[in-house]
Amino acid sequence: MATSKGMLVRQYAISLVGRRYYLGEEPWYQISPVYTTSNTMDMDCSGLVYGVMRKSGVLWSGGGTFQRKTANEYYALCKKLTSPSAIGDMGFILNSSGKAVHVILYIGNGETVEARGTAYGVKRYSLYDKTNGAIARGAKWGRFNWSTGLV
Repeated sequence: MATSKGMLVRQYAISLVGRRYYLGEEPWYQISPVYTTSNTMDMDCSGLVYGVMRKSGVLWSGGGTFQRKTANEYYALCKKLTSPSAIGDMGFILNSSGKAVHVILYIGNGETVEARGTAYGVKRYSLYDKTNGAIARGAKWGRFNWSTGLV
């Protein structure tokens, strides 16, 4: 039986837990010439989304290769949700101006994976963790309109 893209998203995201945070990087691909490190598994928050989606075979709108964007660009492209309900939904932390400055990937079963910052690296949290969970941190939720077939 073939593995769904949603299950691949979950698997690949979990496989990154414990890796280092590095601004401007994405796992497996490292297309940024400015920030490239020697470790192809370093990443920032939007790089994690990019790397996981691309490695899982999720295509961009219109069927092209999944695009590398900033958290704020991903947020602008999302249909807004009140809460996550499907693998691949994303939580966004907004600054006081309403700009998304961080993105969190929902992996199903009430869990998220995120490249949280240099002090944390890549972490896996329960949505409902009272300190570190995306809900406690006030995440706003979204989903790419074309990614409804991940599960």
